[in-house]
Amino acid sequence: MSQTTGLAVRCVFFLVAALFCAQTNCSDTPLEAVLTVQQGGRQVELPTEAEASEEIRALVIACERQLSAVDGLLRLAVSAELIETLRQTETVIEISYHTSRSFVLEALGKHEIEADGLLVPLTGEFAQGEMATFFVHQGAWRPGPYRKSGGIAELRRLVRNLGVLVGAE
Repeated sequence: MSQTTGLAVRCVFFLVAALFCAQTNCSDTPLEAVLTVQQGGRQVELPTEAEASEEIRALVIACERQLSAVDGLLRLAVSAELIETLRQTETVIEISYHTSRSFVLEALGKHEIEADGLLVPLTGEFAQGEMATFFVHQGAWRPGPYRKSGGIAELRRLVRNLGVLVGAE
C-alpha cells in the first residue's frame, strides 16, 4: 500500500518497558501498544522493519516523557465527537495501550493519571505556538487536555523522521 493512496495501516509493535517508559511509572514487563499517525482523516502506514523501530520508540518515549512533564491544563469538556473531528481534519499521533498505563504529572503536584490511550494533535487549534496538547483516554476521553510548553516541535520532528507525512506543520 503506497503512501500516496492515502490508505493506512495500523502498526502494532512491542517495546521493552525500560525503553518505552522514560520517566513514567512502568513495570519491567514488555508492553504492547498501537501507534497511529493520522493526517486529514487518513491513517498513515508506519514501517515495521527493525530499522524503523528506534524512530517509533523515540516518538512514543517523547510523548510519554512530555505527558509526564506537562505544565498546564485546559478547562475543556472532551467529547468523542471532538476527538473524531481532530482525527479527520488534523495531523495527530495516537497511542493506544492494551493495558492501562500510569503517569505521574510532576509539574502538576505529582498528580497521577491512568491512560489507555493518548492523542496529540500536531496541527490545528490544539497545536498552535509551541504548546503540545495531550488528550487522555481512560475508558472514555477525559476532560481538560493537558498542555506542555515547548513540546510540539520535538514531536513534529520525530514524526517527520518516520518519513510518513508530507508537511506535518
